[in-house]
Amino acid sequence: MTNDINLLYSKRRGALGALTRKIKIIRFIAISLLLVAGVMSVSVFLLVLASPLPRLKQEENTLLESLSRQHEKITKQTLIVNRLDEISQIVTKRPKFRDFMLIFTKDIPKELEIASLEVEQKTLKITLETKSLPSLDTYIETLKRIGKEDKRVARIIMNSFGSSKNLYQAEFVIEFL
Repeated sequence: MTNDINLLYSKRRGALGALTRKIKIIRFIAISLLLVAGVMSVSVFLLVLASPLPRLKQEENTLLESLSRQHEKITKQTLIVNRLDEISQIVTKRPKFRDFMLIFTKDIPKELEIASLEVEQKTLKITLETKSLPSLDTYIETLKRIGKEDKRVARIIMNSFGSSKNLYQAEFVIEFL
């Protein structure tokens, strides 16, 4: 008889049985891991489908477009604010010629007429015409008084004096500090 017919446990068969048992355990572990990986991938896929990620992407794109439009508006507003600030700085630094012109034109006698009035950076030119020399003399005295009293006036110069027929013309240059 052969050894295979023996109902007793043989060494060879015991080694094969242990090997097949290990293979079955490894196969079971592999199939279990495969099933766990499949279940996890399906669950992750379902989570991605159920998540608000596409809506969030769409909202993000909408916000980015809105911000790009707002950026143009903000740039324009910033430019306008900067220009207004620069204008206000210029206006505060610029001398107030209106006040000076009022000082020199409010006391003009009725017989005198302003022929021309020129305002430059720190000078004011007034050309007066009259038919009466005493009114011109009165205005010259007024200019002398203003020159002494007002600290902003550097000097007052009678630039020219002339006459034609019955009309006298005088030009004064007033320089400011």
